[in-house]
Amino acid sequence: MKISLITFHCAWSFGAALQAYALCRFLTQAGHAVEIADYRPDAIENPPDWRRDRFHGFHPAHVEWWLTRRRFAAFRSAFLPLSRKTYRTFAELQADPPEADAYVCGSDQIWNPHITNGALDPAYFLDYAPAGKRRIAYAASLGGTHLPPACLATFRDLVSRLDFLSCREAEAAAFVADATGREVATAIDPALLAADGGAWDRAGRRPHNPYVFAFTLQHRDDLWAAIAAGARELGVPARIANGPWKWWRLPGRPVHPGPDGWVHFVRHAAAVLTDSFHGTVFAILNHRNFVVFPLAGHMADRNPRIVRLLESLGLQDRLAQPTDLDAIRRLLRTPIDWPPVERRLATLRQTSAQFLLRALSAPRPRR
Repeated sequence: MKISLITFHCAWSFGAALQAYALCRFLTQAGHAVEIADYRPDAIENPPDWRRDRFHGFHPAHVEWWLTRRRFAAFRSAFLPLSRKTYRTFAELQADPPEADAYVCGSDQIWNPHITNGALDPAYFLDYAPAGKRRIAYAASLGGTHLPPACLATFRDLVSRLDFLSCREAEAAAFVADATGREVATAIDPALLAADGGAWDRAGRRPHNPYVFAFTLQHRDDLWAAIAAGARELGVPARIANGPWKWWRLPGRPVHPGPDGWVHFVRHAAAVLTDSFHGTVFAILNHRNFVVFPLAGHMADRNPRIVRLLESLGLQDRLAQPTDLDAIRRLLRTPIDWPPVERRLATLRQTSAQFLLRALSAPRPRR
């Protein structure tokens, strides 16, 4: 079967790029031909704006952004099966949609209006797919646990055109089910469908010297202090993939990998310190000791997705406040018992894989 997938594949986000590759890999291994609709709206591609980011004239950040852009482009070229046509707008998708037997949207935060310019983008609900074609949402995320009330009417209308529904977070699935009256499954992030963490590591040999790898979405003094404390506890330097912002304040060496290089840093780290959902996912996939810091402020509503993932795998004790340095030191000295984690993850993989494969083969529901 030929499958067309739409997701945030072109975002400058390690998690977005890697989950897109993961879903393609899973479907390909299941015997399907997969193509990603190369949809690149400005809200997702997000090119740097020097005036917005206050870097006038020459600045080291310019070089770092250029390197990052090249490395992400190289990853997409090497690993993502993109459509020949690039689409910049939803109207272009409607006018000439990719040809496929089935259409899949997800995963990542494709239903988060705060990412798609404050409104829901109908492209990420497959509203361009030809009539009569199968439409499936796999592990779609709202970003948080609910949508703003102003989006609800549009959301119900767009979701009504999907044949099979699943969300990445249980809270989101419950919200969508309540808002639409539809059956909504909970499915794991595509990256977790991979049973072998080593399948991601294509960036070279193992580093000679040990290090702590840190990746945080937020740039906060308490996080820098926690990373510094963690590196001191293990007696190794920190490698920090946080972009170019205030690099001179980082408690370790900044690194600027592409998605495959980022996985390489995770896979060979002595430990991983992160506040990121996908940072947590890849620490688990690669059996790295790790500590997760809760997000704060306006990003705090993203914490439930990490908390639920940790609880589902029996790893909830890996969450620590960055100000609790004693807990961080203790966790870094406490190895994780991985066999029980893998048994729980295998069950989640089986359930999620069954949902997607059945959705591709079962008769379309009549509504």
